[in-house]
Amino acid sequence: MRVWPGAPASSAFRLARALEQLQRLDPQVTALHARYVHFIDCSREADAAGEAALARLLGVQPGARLQEDHETLLIVPRPGTISPWSSKATDIARVCGLDFIDRIERGIQYDLDGALTQRPC
Repeated sequence: MRVWPGAPASSAFRLARALEQLQRLDPQVTALHARYVHFIDCSREADAAGEAALARLLGVQPGARLQEDHETLLIVPRPGTISPWSSKATDIARVCGLDFIDRIERGIQYDLDGALTQRPC
């Protein structure tokens, strides 16, 4: 399974509102960032052209990696479920000739600056 970071997941306004709410629960958090994360399940290795096409389709830089230097919360669909976004994205990839893809799923990664003193459930 490949894991690629994607585009920002929220506007600055929404992140500011979410940060205000989070700081009421945990004032140690000083900033909040959100980005999409793509999970790509492949049946085989892609050639360079397939890799580039997939990156263009998802709007990501090929070979990009997730940052892991922050406190991170990852929101993804429940195991065993296929989201409507996943169904459509997988269909589009196959129509584009990316036959090496079995499934594409998307989640949101929230990065927090500052210490998280209370663990979420």
